[in-house]
Amino acid sequence: MFYLSQNEAFPWSIEFIEKHHKELDFFFLSRNKGLPWSEELLERYFKKWKWNELSRNSALPWSVELLEKYKHKFSKIGFYENETIVNDEKLQVYM
Repeated sequence: MFYLSQNEAFPWSIEFIEKHHKELDFFFLSRNKGLPWSEELLERYFKKWKWNELSRNSALPWSVELLEKYKHKFSKIGFYENETIVNDEKLQVYM
């Protein structure tokens, strides 16, 4: 499911990811802006995510709380490629 993991137009759901998580490519899922991003989803697959890629993904539910919770996992370098963080003064502190 390498190609599917990259597909932002696919109707992603937590149920689908749960059913197929062993076949999905978490490198590409981590970059995918089409997923139903939530803290629950991040927690559920905490060990599978590619955190450098997540750091670049502007579709995550970015907040000060999220950054504080996972600051030891996110990549500051990736934040420079993330327009959500770059354009939010409260979040720029974490760059």
